[in-house]
Amino acid sequence: MEKKPLLLVGYFGFGNLGDEEALRIFTERLCARGIPYRVLSRSGERKGGRAVTRRDLLSLKKAICGSSAMVAVGGNLLQSESSFRSLLCYAVLFSYAEKRGIPLFLYGGGIGGFRDGRSERIVRHLLPRFSYLGLRTAEDLLAVKAWIPGGSRCRATPDLCFSLPEKDAKKENLLLLIPRKRSVGDPWLGELMRSAPAMGWRIVIAAFHPKEDGAVLSRLAARYGAGFFAPRSYEEFARVCAVARISVSERFHGGVFSLLCHTPCRLLTASDKCRRLCDTVEALAPEEGLLCPFRNYREVTERMRDMYASDKAKKAGTGCSRAAEGVANEGLPSADKKETGDGVSGFSRVISLLRTAEEESFNECLRLWEEG
Repeated sequence: MEKKPLLLVGYFGFGNLGDEEALRIFTERLCARGIPYRVLSRSGERKGGRAVTRRDLLSLKKAICGSSAMVAVGGNLLQSESSFRSLLCYAVLFSYAEKRGIPLFLYGGGIGGFRDGRSERIVRHLLPRFSYLGLRTAEDLLAVKAWIPGGSRCRATPDLCFSLPEKDAKKENLLLLIPRKRSVGDPWLGELMRSAPAMGWRIVIAAFHPKEDGAVLSRLAARYGAGFFAPRSYEEFARVCAVARISVSERFHGGVFSLLCHTPCRLLTASDKCRRLCDTVEALAPEEGLLCPFRNYREVTERMRDMYASDKAKKAGTGCSRAAEGVANEGLPSADKKETGDGVSGFSRVISLLRTAEEESFNECLRLWEEG
């Protein structure tokens, strides 16, 4: 008897680099093990016969009822920070599947943030229906365990993209920016782009979601004479990120990919998921400064200026006070000072720990799917 496929759910088909890379990694693993699957996508043109479009409700219903399990892969689906409507859609989808006896799995995903108490109540009501909850950050895991008595179905499951290969290279004075469209009008982002070249930095902007913000970010780069690219894969992004001395990202996967490229990242923590990623990495490598939280572009700009003033004073031979040196170095470590006493960089140690946890989680899910 032919085994029923898994139905994979996520923010797929929209061109978001992080989500598409996570899907690619996950489906390659399933193919290698002969596990059938289908993908719920915005449209099916790039997923072949395995795609189920969101727009065809009849096909969607058949796909749900004909699946062995529904798996939410990566992303931050259960949140209202970006859209309450999106949260409702996923809640209805998961509830429909659960009522028809389809096991629910969350793999390498996040929970929240929430705009209001109503959103949180929806998610808290939904989570106990899941057979397995693999949370990608420590705070996500603690929050869900507090909501679900016992928490036996909860496990640390770092983001799938941590399984991608590390890419390190000789660093240049390149500042890699990964902003969102909503920040283009921020005067401090403009100030950063105006002042960085005078401090010896070359700027490149990366658009992680070209369909959403590619055109706007391209115009921003042209306005300030910066480089611009819209990477279609991690490999393409890594060719630039690996030589950058610092990255500044508003996107969760901008932080993940920077770690993989051994590039210190300033992650703007306006969203809960970015703050939680910073906290997770900090817990694994305290005081390493691999992934540092910043609240806004003003903080980033002022810290860059402090670092430049410190370096300039040293080169001029005038010295730099210990206090000023501390301000310059705090949160902006040198990318060249990465190795610990055992010869392994802080980046590699953190990535190894996260990869191991994710692989263990995948093996556990694999066992559950095979038993089912």
